[in-house]
Amino acid sequence: MVLAAVASYGVAYVAADEKPVLLVGHKWSNSAGFYDAATGKLETFVQVGRRPHELALSHDGRRAYFTLYGIDLYT
Repeated sequence: MVLAAVASYGVAYVAADEKPVLLVGHKWSNSAGFYDAATGKLETFVQVGRRPHELALSHDGRRAYFTLYGIDLYT
């Protein structure tokens, strides 16, 4: 289950049988981190482009879209 929202972190659910995951934009390391929502432990991260800022999840929760701060792009 992935949790995500606006302001580079937040919540949304993908599947009821999966553990909650917090998706966080790391603005100064150009990445997004997947954290265990219960423990706060970083599980993994992916590079998403220069200075990710806001994010949104697709309706089914399988894709996250980040805006890139100050350069009018999205990934």
